[in-house]
Amino acid sequence: PNLTPPGVAGAVSREIAAGLAATPKSATMHFFHGRQLIEKGRVEEAIAEYKKAQTLKPDNVRPYLELAVTYFRLNRTEQGLAELEGALEAEPGNLLALSLMARHAIHSGDQTAANAWMTRIRRQPRFPASDLTNLLSEYETSFGHPFRD
Repeated sequence: PNLTPPGVAGAVSREIAAGLAATPKSATMHFFHGRQLIEKGRVEEAIAEYKKAQTLKPDNVRPYLELAVTYFRLNRTEQGLAELEGALEAEPGNLLALSLMARHAIHSGDQTAANAWMTRIRRQPRFPASDLTNLLSEYETSFGHPFRD
């Protein structure tokens, strides 16, 4: 999906190109270049840019999450899960990564993994109550009983 408003895309492209030329070791510039490439449908090039961003700033969770979503859209599930694990190494309490890992375990029928992820999520004070309610419902639907810590 194109996230850049019409009429702005050219200016954004020029700014990103100028930013990369001026600061080729900027993880942020590589990240945004990756996003721009995704919008243009140049997925493999975008993956390379996200990987550069990870290498330059491995503690930044955003490239891991973008790569995970990109891989999931390409049905490259194992690579997507590996990126979520990387996101959790960079930021152990990342709510989106925890939620996606739990959902994957629930929907793939892996109750042991689902239990582990749900336990981790329950320990997160910032996890939105409505999201937890949804996960608990999905868990019960998949496994036929409520989640118990």
